[in-house]
Amino acid sequence: MNGLFADFVNKLEIWNKLEEQYDFRADQAKTQKKLEEIYESLKKHFTNEKDEKQEQVKEFLKNLEGKTVPEHIMKVIKEEMNRFLGMEKHHSEVQVTRTYLEYLTKLPYGVATQDNYDIRQAR
Repeated sequence: MNGLFADFVNKLEIWNKLEEQYDFRADQAKTQKKLEEIYESLKKHFTNEKDEKQEQVKEFLKNLEGKTVPEHIMKVIKEEMNRFLGMEKHHSEVQVTRTYLEYLTKLPYGVATQDNYDIRQAR
């Protein structure tokens, strides 16, 4: 959140400098262009963050392909994915949640081996 706030403060400082340099009433075309640049910059910032998270969620879902995940565990995975997508990029728990989802989605659900209790073969 601090990074986002710092970004916003920087944009405001730039805007204040622009106000000092130009008479915006007389030069509306420049004003419009600068506003569009600021808008595009903010739009790009927020869009990239969502795209990154969406890609990570796609990877988590790919890890689950072909596995038989129990219903109660799938419920937890979905809840955590929604929570993860809703978090700000700089939130303190983003990395913890991402790691938790990695573990949850990489476990070998539904994959089992046949047990062998032969003592002679164990040697």
